[in-house]
Amino acid sequence: LLMQDGRGVGAMGFGVRDGKFYVFKAKATIVTTGGACGIYKNYTSDYSGSHHQTWMCPFNVGTGYAMGIRAGAEMTSLEQRWVAVRTKDFSGPVDTLSVAYGCLITNARGEKVLRERYAHLGGDKAPRFVRLNAPMMEWLDGRGPVYVDTTVLDEEEAKDLREDLLNERPTFVLFLASRGIDITKEPVEIYGSDPYIVGGHTGSGFWVDIKRMTTIPGLFAAGEAAGGSPNKFVGGCAAEGRLAARGAVEYLASVQLHEADPAILSREKERAFAPLMRGPAFDGITPVEMEERLQRLMDEYAGGISQFYRMNEERLEYALKNVKMLQSQTQYLFAKDLHDLMNAHEVMDRLDVAELLIHHLKFRKETRWPGWQTRMDYPEPNPELDCFVESRRDPSTGSVEVFTRPYKQLIPGDRTQG
Repeated sequence: LLMQDGRGVGAMGFGVRDGKFYVFKAKATIVTTGGACGIYKNYTSDYSGSHHQTWMCPFNVGTGYAMGIRAGAEMTSLEQRWVAVRTKDFSGPVDTLSVAYGCLITNARGEKVLRERYAHLGGDKAPRFVRLNAPMMEWLDGRGPVYVDTTVLDEEEAKDLREDLLNERPTFVLFLASRGIDITKEPVEIYGSDPYIVGGHTGSGFWVDIKRMTTIPGLFAAGEAAGGSPNKFVGGCAAEGRLAARGAVEYLASVQLHEADPAILSREKERAFAPLMRGPAFDGITPVEMEERLQRLMDEYAGGISQFYRMNEERLEYALKNVKMLQSQTQYLFAKDLHDLMNAHEVMDRLDVAELLIHHLKFRKETRWPGWQTRMDYPEPNPELDCFVESRRDPSTGSVEVFTRPYKQLIPGDRTQG
């Protein structure tokens, strides 16, 4: 992010194809870079060699968040992670099966999990974090594996479902075929994903005002990048993009376009290309090595899938200490080509997002969204934390301040339902 006198005045970057350094000067800048995945290890990594067997877009690595974090923007609700229940070993669609076609979630005993154990929270229409946590609790309590029961479909419904799967996830049909699974004769196994930070699904991201301007004047955010308004999904993100564009256009009239400070440009150019300039003979750390360390660290100590999303204060302290250590070791990252340079910056961006995420998880000393945010040392909700958790990293010192903003319920009703 290009900053001047505390305002966002554009952006800087490098070309992965041509290696050029680009400077974009602007009166207003809108961040729509999506959310952050790949911070946590996926359970398929060890046997597949893929670090990004992900439901979310693998190119959304938290760069937009990291730009704002480094510039001192206020971030909100990062602890409200998004964890999805997906088809096991493939990360394929489950809502298509369970919601669209009414196939129920069952355990190894054939029990209807949501209807029999979570009726008080809405059953099959329970909040999304409940629908994620329920199958994982079945595993923990010795009633796994867990399935979506597709055997109840008649011939016409099964045909329609196969067509829908071909449209949504074409390779999922090949996956089922490779395992010899006929969805009319046996159910489809499901499991949880690794956690993501995505403001279009949960409330995590930049803190924005009604015009979608962040706490940095001239910097706007929309979609997955903007926090505070969960369940936007595709339509809501598109609508929010229009709101941000209107806000940015309105803001343009109040500012002038200034020349960028050459010293700032020079420093950022040096930082951007530093891993590449160290050369292939440099005895340092590759982006893949650092990414593996980050993902395993977050998985085991910051509530990843191997821990069934559970965490406590001591684990989070360990995670924070070691993420800071990794941040200090980015000076040893080296890239052999431009693609590698991109990977180096992606892991640096993930590290900055991970640091603030851990601060948020530490601050919320309660369990508000089991599965998304489960504190074993604070297993119950705390009414005093019915608020927004915010953070800001000081650009000059690197210290992180965590604080709260009040929550005001505008629409009456029970928030635990639907």
